[in-house]
Amino acid sequence: MRERRREAEQTAAFLLRGGLRDDEVYAALDGDSLFDLATEGAIREYLGRQRRRWYGYADQAHTLKAKWGREYAAFCTARGIDQVIQVVVRAPVSVMALADLRATHADESARLGDRLRYGRKRIAPGLACDMVAAEVRSVGQDGAEVDLHFHLAVRASENDCHAMRAYFEASGWAWWDSLTGGSPEVERYPGALAQYSSKSLAETIRRADGDGVPFSAENMAELHRQTRHLTMTRAVGAFRAWKGQLDRDGLVVVEDENGRLTTRPRRRVPTLARLRDRLFTSTGARLLCLTLHDFGDGTMRPTLRVRGREDISFGEVAATYQIGDAVEAVRRALSSLGMTAIPESFRLVAPARERPRPPRPSAMSKDGSQGEEDIPW
Repeated sequence: MRERRREAEQTAAFLLRGGLRDDEVYAALDGDSLFDLATEGAIREYLGRQRRRWYGYADQAHTLKAKWGREYAAFCTARGIDQVIQVVVRAPVSVMALADLRATHADESARLGDRLRYGRKRIAPGLACDMVAAEVRSVGQDGAEVDLHFHLAVRASENDCHAMRAYFEASGWAWWDSLTGGSPEVERYPGALAQYSSKSLAETIRRADGDGVPFSAENMAELHRQTRHLTMTRAVGAFRAWKGQLDRDGLVVVEDENGRLTTRPRRRVPTLARLRDRLFTSTGARLLCLTLHDFGDGTMRPTLRVRGREDISFGEVAATYQIGDAVEAVRRALSSLGMTAIPESFRLVAPARERPRPPRPSAMSKDGSQGEEDIPW
């Protein structure tokens, strides 16, 4: 995650060089820090400023593709699906100016949807498409020209694939599938196939550098403008219906302690009592969430995520938020697991007479772009 975060920060800096405004790249002026809760911030990590959502950032792209992989693997397990075929399709004219990418993506996505619906109805009734993901590649002029094509996750027989290929090629489209194309990709695990297909724009940037056709700063900024809020991967058919039911039931797909996929209720945003007067008159530190984080030693630790200046201290956060109960709960939990007790170093909260509780706790903001899991305290 640290390497992906560094890569994302380099991308953000490049976007600023290309002409994007600071508020188009970053969501806040202050940066985010992580404090180990049990050691009262003796272990900490500065994450930098929070970037706005865009899947050209490596850390956000990784979180998204991992989510697609978990959900599609869970869907296939629930439906007893053990083989999924990768299909790559390309329109007759797939190379375009970068400035035309958004409009072309809309047009070609609609055409592809029409062709898939007609082909399934008239030519290959046994074919079922679950995912459609667009991929962009830089092909020249410092990224001013790009290629747009689509990756599909389908379930079909060999005859269905042959029929669909003939149908697509008759109108100038290219069709390749891992079943009839003689590729070992046909054996790819469904979750891994979903992750590969949904690798998103961060891989576009990496591939451009690796292929020797990197984006200039100006064209990187244009790629951001063309793809901001653009859905590059979408579920279709039965997979879309399954995801919709999951959302209606308030469930999310997660890995359990044994690494198996399961569903659990979506967790609500946690709340803590806030000392309102101190919040707006002292340091201005903002506690975003309680989360789990690995500080690099392979151990997931209960952690505070705080927004403020880079050198903000744990004591300043504790002077603003009533977190004493949370610290004690973590210490008791660690002690029950046989871990070394953590000595008291200072009072976490002021005496009761100095910290009146508001009549109603206020909700904290939640920041999930780094892919960490909130704890329902």
